[in-house]
Amino acid sequence: AASKGEAKTKVPRHRFRSKAHGAYADHSVADLKAATDAFLAENRGKSGGAGRTTTTKMMTSSQLHEAGRLLHAWAKRVRGPAETEEGEEARDGTAPSAEDDTDEGRRMAGPLSESLLRLIVDDQLNGLGNPEARPTADMYDAVINAHAKSGTRHGPRRATAVLDRMEELYQFYCEDVDDPMCGHPAPEPRCYASAMDGWARKRPVDRRTAEEAEKLLDRLGRAVVLFGGPLEECSSGVDAAPSSSEGGPTRQRETKHFNAVMNAWAELGRGDRAEGLLWRMVVLSESGAECAVRPDLRSYNAALKAWGRSDAREAGRSADRILRLMENGGTRGKNGTIALSVRPPRPDAISYTCCNDAWAKSGDKDAAPRAEELLGHMSRPDVWACNAVANAWAASGRSDAGERAEALLEKMIAKSGGGNARKTKNGSWPAPDLVTYNSVIKAHANAKGNDGPARAEAALDRMLNEGVVIPDAISFNTVLSAYAKSGGGADAARRAEALLEKMERGSSHPDAGLPPPDRVSYNIVMAAWANCGDAQAAPGAEAVFRRMTERREGGEAGRDSTPVAVVEPDVA
Repeated sequence: AASKGEAKTKVPRHRFRSKAHGAYADHSVADLKAATDAFLAENRGKSGGAGRTTTTKMMTSSQLHEAGRLLHAWAKRVRGPAETEEGEEARDGTAPSAEDDTDEGRRMAGPLSESLLRLIVDDQLNGLGNPEARPTADMYDAVINAHAKSGTRHGPRRATAVLDRMEELYQFYCEDVDDPMCGHPAPEPRCYASAMDGWARKRPVDRRTAEEAEKLLDRLGRAVVLFGGPLEECSSGVDAAPSSSEGGPTRQRETKHFNAVMNAWAELGRGDRAEGLLWRMVVLSESGAECAVRPDLRSYNAALKAWGRSDAREAGRSADRILRLMENGGTRGKNGTIALSVRPPRPDAISYTCCNDAWAKSGDKDAAPRAEELLGHMSRPDVWACNAVANAWAASGRSDAGERAEALLEKMIAKSGGGNARKTKNGSWPAPDLVTYNSVIKAHANAKGNDGPARAEAALDRMLNEGVVIPDAISFNTVLSAYAKSGGGADAARRAEALLEKMERGSSHPDAGLPPPDRVSYNIVMAAWANCGDAQAAPGAEAVFRRMTERREGGEAGRDSTPVAVVEPDVA
C-alpha cells in the first residue's frame, strides 16, 4: 500500500464495465474467453460425444451451475456497447478500446455460449446427466439471442439451427413421459421471437432474410398454441392500444414481431408483402384470435414505407388507400365498405412522406396532384415530404410540371423565413435544399414543350444568383441533358457548350464554389453535338473531347473525367 502522502500511481485498466450484470460482468472478453476455454477443456471428456473420451463420470451440480453462469455471461455481451469506467485515463493503444471489446464479445458470444449449452445437453443425452440439472429454456433463449444479435453474417442462421435442435430434442425425448430427458424444455415462444429478431435485424436485407423472418413469425404463432400460456383477452374500446410484454418473456405474438418482419419487406420495397401482414394483424386482432397483434402507427407506416420504396405502378394508389383509412378513422370507400372496430392511428409526417414517395415513383397520371394535395394535410411538413412532391412533379412529364414544382419552391421559401435554412425554426415549413432545387430543374427539363431547357437553365441561374443553395454537378448535368435531348439542333448544342464553359470557369475560381464538369458533363455535350444533325456536329464534338482531355492532363478536370468513346455523329 502507498504510504501516507505518497501519490498513488494509476495503473492502466484493461477490463471494461459493460452493460452486463451478474457473474463475470467485470471480465474483459479475453478473460471471459480464457475462463470458458479452461472450463470446456476440463469437462469435455466427462460427457462423451463426438471427438471426446466417453467415461462413466458425469458433471457435478456445481460444474453444471458454472456452465450456466458462463453461458449467460456470454449472452449478456450482445446487449449493447460497453462503457469504460468513469474517470479512466486514455490508453496508450496497446489495450483494446471498450467498443472493440464489445464488438469482439458479440462475435464470440454465439459460438462459445452454444459450446457450453452443448456440453450440458450432451451430458444428459449420454445418460450420465445429473437429474437435478438440466438445460433450461432460459439457456436456449440466451444462446439463440447471442447468435441473433452477434452482427455476423451467419448469426441468424445459427440462431435458427439452435432453435431447430431444441424442437427436435423436445419432440423426440418427450414422447415418453418416463424418459429422463422428458425434462428437456419446450421451445417457448420467446425462443422463436429471438431467432426471428436475428433475421429481421440482418443487413443488408435480401429476399431470403425477409422470408426467413416471416417463416419464424408463423412458427412463433404455432408455438404460442402449443407451448404458450393463455392468450390475452381482447379489450373493448375504439382506441384500445395493442398490448406488449414490456420487457418480459414473450408468451404470445405481439405487434412488434409483425412490425419487425414488415420492416424487412419494406427495405426491399415489397409493398404487397408488407401490406399483407398488416391486414393479417387487423384480422387476427379484430376477430379476437390474437389481440396482442393489433397494428399500431409503426405497422401502418411500415406498409406505407414498403409502397414508398416500391417500383410497382400500383404503389401510389395502394399507399393512398392505407393513408385514407388512417385519415378516415377506419372507414374506406364512399359507402364505408370497410369499417374497423378499432380506429387506426392518425397519420404522422412519416406516413404522408412515405405515401408521397409512393406516388412519385408510380408514374401514375394523378401522382403529382395527389401528392401535393396530401402535403396540404400536413401542418408542418418536413423537407423530405416537400421534396417527394417536387420529385413527383419532375417525374410527371406534364407541360405545367415545371411551374407547379417552382410554385412549391416559392411556398417553401415564403413559409420558411426567406429560404434560409438558419431561419427555418421561425417558419412553419422547411427551407428548400439542394434536392428541392434539383427537382425543380428536372421538372422543367422533363416538361413537354420547347422552352423546357431554357426554363431549366433559368432555375439553375436562380440558384446561382440567390447563393443560398449551391448547385452540384447533377444540377448542371440535368440542364445539359435537357438541351441534348431537346432536338434543338446546333443551337441547343451551343447552349449546352456555353453552360459547360461556365462550369469550367467557375470551378477554376475557389470563391465561385461551382462544381467542375465531370465525365457525364462532357459526354452529354459531345452527344448534343454528335446528334444535332448539323455540318458542325463532328468538329463540335471533337473540340469538346480535346478540351476534356487537356483539362484532365492539366489536372483541372473533375472526378470521373477520363475520356470515353462517344456516339458517332449522325451527319448526312
